[in-house]
Amino acid sequence: MLWNSGSVLFDNHPILVKVMTMRRYTLIGLCILCIWLMTGEGVAQESDRVTGTGFSFLKLPTNARMTALGEAGVGLIGSGQAILYNPAGLAFMEDREAYFTYVDWIGGFKHYVAGISASVPRIGTLGLSAMNLDFNTTQKFSDYAISVAYGGMITHRISVGTTLKLIRGRSPGEDREQNVFAFDLGAYFATGLRNTVIAMGVENLSTSGLGEPEQWGLPKNVRLGVFLDLIALTDIGLLPHNLDLVVDVNNPNDYNDGFYTDIGIEYTYIHQTAIDNMLGFSLRTGQRRRSGSISGVNTLGIGVLLKTHGIGLKVDYTSKFFKSVFDKRVHILSVAFDF
Repeated sequence: MLWNSGSVLFDNHPILVKVMTMRRYTLIGLCILCIWLMTGEGVAQESDRVTGTGFSFLKLPTNARMTALGEAGVGLIGSGQAILYNPAGLAFMEDREAYFTYVDWIGGFKHYVAGISASVPRIGTLGLSAMNLDFNTTQKFSDYAISVAYGGMITHRISVGTTLKLIRGRSPGEDREQNVFAFDLGAYFATGLRNTVIAMGVENLSTSGLGEPEQWGLPKNVRLGVFLDLIALTDIGLLPHNLDLVVDVNNPNDYNDGFYTDIGIEYTYIHQTAIDNMLGFSLRTGQRRRSGSISGVNTLGIGVLLKTHGIGLKVDYTSKFFKSVFDKRVHILSVAFDF
């Protein structure tokens, strides 16, 4: 796991005191927002739940790593792909990253995701991404979304972020395509307790829905996650091995049972041959614990990391097998370059 060590000087300087006070108020506001949304007064109040939504491609997994972890990971950092699941995670980037994901879905659907994120000193991290879902039907058409994001630090342990999306797609049973603007919010808090992290993401908020009737609106979701460094919790010292557990609790607006849980575990070994050279690999597994859904299947994935002369290559692969419904396997491949 990557951390920004950050330091604070001149603790008693009056300007710094004002800044720290503002940061405290920002954190309090984020906590209130989190409680408000997760208790049902926000996007997914029981009486406001819908039977279906438009733009269903927004619910598809967008990278192989999170898919392998049962689609959990709102508390993951260290990648420009955080724009896709929690823009607050962008704040911990130190360089630039370009990435691409390809998914060959059941029924001939092709899902593509691409983007780039870059850290700007003293400002934060900016990101740009695009995703597209091609439908292989008698009437060929596709849905897509273009996103811009920002993630910034409040303190060396706390970050926030937001993503603005332009989405174009079709609601079920309609021939015409429609456009809508939406945004995501994210918050990240490193507790300081042996690398334990608490994070939150709010997805697809919008002032207007998609089409009529109301049930064809956006697939909104509030996600609260925990990241646990299991090796750090055992206090056995620094090792080239990482064993991480990620758990997300979701509260979507189109799930009648209210909450469901994503859980995943990741083992990583990194061999550092020089200060700026390293080779690593990861093994991952996870499950989306959602009753009555074909997504409640186990997933397996692998990852390879190679970094030399300041340039990094990350390749992740995940396989999902829907035996009980389709007897089909879905393959997800993600490639990223750090530079």
